[in-house]
Amino acid sequence: MRINRDRVESRLDRLNSIGVDAGGGNTRLSFTAEDRQVRDLFCGWLEECGAELRIDPMGNIIGRFPGSEKELPAIALGSHLDTVPNGGRFDGTLGCLAALECAQTLGEEKQRLRHPLEVIVFVDEEGSRFGTGLLGSRAMLGTLTSEELHAARDREGISVWEAVRAFGLQPEKLAESARSPRELVAFLELHIEQGGTLDKEGVPVGIVTAIVGIKRYEISFQGEANHAGTTPFSMRKDALLAAARTIVAVREETERLGNPATVATVGRIEARPGAINVVAGQVACSLEIRDVDAGLIARIGKAVEARCAEIGIAAGVQIAVEERGYIPPVPLDPGIIAAIEASSGELGTPCRRLPSGAGHDSQSLAKICPTGMIFIPSRSGISHAPEEYSSPEDIEAGIQVLLGTVLRIDGAGA
Repeated sequence: MRINRDRVESRLDRLNSIGVDAGGGNTRLSFTAEDRQVRDLFCGWLEECGAELRIDPMGNIIGRFPGSEKELPAIALGSHLDTVPNGGRFDGTLGCLAALECAQTLGEEKQRLRHPLEVIVFVDEEGSRFGTGLLGSRAMLGTLTSEELHAARDREGISVWEAVRAFGLQPEKLAESARSPRELVAFLELHIEQGGTLDKEGVPVGIVTAIVGIKRYEISFQGEANHAGTTPFSMRKDALLAAARTIVAVREETERLGNPATVATVGRIEARPGAINVVAGQVACSLEIRDVDAGLIARIGKAVEARCAEIGIAAGVQIAVEERGYIPPVPLDPGIIAAIEASSGELGTPCRRLPSGAGHDSQSLAKICPTGMIFIPSRSGISHAPEEYSSPEDIEAGIQVLLGTVLRIDGAGA
């Protein structure tokens, strides 16, 4: 069976005609007019393909194609349609289209699976509007709470709860979005890599072994604001200097303790009073550490804290390191990894195993059913930007491997 590459590209163009920015990217934030347009278009395609369509209380779209053995759990495929501000054309969107294309190809070839097949579009994966993420998949996992829906707000002060209600959904029935592990035999997500490994190596398909854990900190520096012209170095308690030394220490400790895939990032920094002629008295910065090894993340965090203590004493600055959130790493299912690898081999498509450095809805689904991810190359490793690009050839190769994996799982007797 061959998927229809032209149909995928045409649908990709139609979806990305919604939410176009002046800068050339796409903005489709959750529960907005653009989100409704893109969801309605996708739902229409599902119905045209004969799906039994339902939308759960949080807004996850589920298109179900019955299998020949009704008692079997479903094989689910999917991703998300929301974007970051001025984002790319492929992130999430391609995974939804890949799932739809697999279902439509099976239907056109009169190939009915034993298991039901579900195409799922998760709501608010990116978290760009409310500062949260994975809302839809966490609702399916059953870990999203109504307290979070009331607490998280956008820049206009609108809560997730209010936005969901205004969108015509039912946040008060949040618990009904949760899925039982008995309902799904597997979940598969095709996604662009959002990194440069596959593109650099010329490999068309990546098989994700694990999704990284993410630990975030807020580091604050309390020094003493003073006149920049009259305060000699020996008398300064320069909070910004301490912060600069800490940023260097983050890189040093990560390289010392980690591996080539380990990353740590200080992506935000704020100095006060922020005047050109005043020694900074207060600084706050973020710190994020990512790796697939939870123990390694913890060791790097402790090492940075120890370096902060040394830097604070040397600079005469009080430094506080406060943990602000932790998402543990998630290993993906070995059986599905093997099935993707076998599908790639059968098609003669080169592949390699690699971890995901970004978070995905798959990390939620992995906690309730066997889960796997297929990556295709991102040109130059660029993502979350208008320049994001994956070639038609790589898209076709990835979806063919996805379809082959579905057939293998369906025939495995689960």
